[in-house]
Amino acid sequence: MNESLLVLTSPQDDTGAHWSRTRPPALSDPHSGPAPDVIAADDDTVPEAPLSEVPLPEAPPLQAPPSEDARRRWVAGQVGAEDLPGNPPGFTGTEIVTLAELRDAGVEITPGMDVEAQLGGGVRGSGLAPRDQVRLLLARPGPWPDPLDAVAATVSRRLWRSALTDFESTAPDPDAARAAWVARAAWDTALGLLLPGERDSVLADWRYAGEAFRDAVRRLAVLLAAEGTDPGRSRASPPCCGRGSDCRPPEQAARVTGDR
Repeated sequence: MNESLLVLTSPQDDTGAHWSRTRPPALSDPHSGPAPDVIAADDDTVPEAPLSEVPLPEAPPLQAPPSEDARRRWVAGQVGAEDLPGNPPGFTGTEIVTLAELRDAGVEITPGMDVEAQLGGGVRGSGLAPRDQVRLLLARPGPWPDPLDAVAATVSRRLWRSALTDFESTAPDPDAARAAWVARAAWDTALGLLLPGERDSVLADWRYAGEAFRDAVRRLAVLLAAEGTDPGRSRASPPCCGRGSDCRPPEQAARVTGDR
């Protein structure tokens, strides 16, 4: 018999006569232990234990979702000078901020701050740069006043805008106008499929501005850009549709406009 693979059945499930006909010839010095479940002709390695007894690799432990405090610290650390309004919120009076609070908010501690904290137990909040004051206030627990909410929304929009710009720059279409339209349509469709609520609202919600959400939208947009975003075949159409805007590719819109 010349077979590349012999699958053996358990001896408890069959008669001894059938087992003697199906198993390979006995070795002169047989290995001790149970017979292997599968013997491959091209593989001289015989497992020392049945495959069912081989331990599987442990799955990586599940990570707990970030806490509210951790998310506040994250958005505080994303604040840039370009996110601040003309009159940004800040500290009043002589409130003292500890070095630990500065670190949690992502504020860089200068040697001068270190000396001030050693002498006075902390740093005067109102003496910090406007961006650092906003970061500290965002990182603190409790509800935010409207000016801080507005800063967080500005940060969220900027992160999404930057993510879209990066995605558009990877479009392979040599026609720049068409590539931009395809990329924007794919991106907006991915947003509608993955994130809840109305587009403008979700882009301003800092809770959905994290890297995991932006990466998920980017990966889906890559697929949609390659396969198309025909509203008849997608659960959501590009948000530009239905707003009085022309959703056709730019060359089609230009052609129609020129025919008028």
